Amino acid sequence: MIDVYEYAKKNNLIDRSAIGDKKFRDFFKKMKINVAVEIGTYKGISSAYMAQFANSVYTFDIIDYFEKYKIWGDLEVLDKISYYTISKRAISKNFENIELDKKLKKIRIKNKLEKINLILHLLTEIILMKMLKQILNL
Repeated sequence: MIDVYEYAKKNNLIDRSAIGDKKFRDFFKKMKINVAVEIGTYKGISSAYMAQFANSVYTFDIIDYFEKYKIWGDLEVLDKISYYTISKRAISKNFENIELDKKLKKIRIKNKLEKINLILHLLTEIILMKMLKQILNL
């Protein structure tokens, strides 16, 4: 099997990926994992790394970056990874049904775009967890 971290370094895939964090890499080396879940796939290098240690990886994003399929194929982990694109429409549809914690309203973020991104990220995680429960029949 190809070393995913070395592949990521060689192909300049470390940026915007958890694989650049030694604690992340060491965490997965310590145990055998049945199922891993990733939110925010981007180019898929972190999910490829997790797939080395997990039996299956479920990964979700709002943008389908096609580079990940080549990367997963190159690293021979394509059959262990299930990818799902979540539409912004699905997020906004569910937004009206979710009451945010009052603490979230008190968060002081100077940039309104950052606050919107934080809220979208939280909503995406909620929706993805619901989907994952359905996928895994929990």
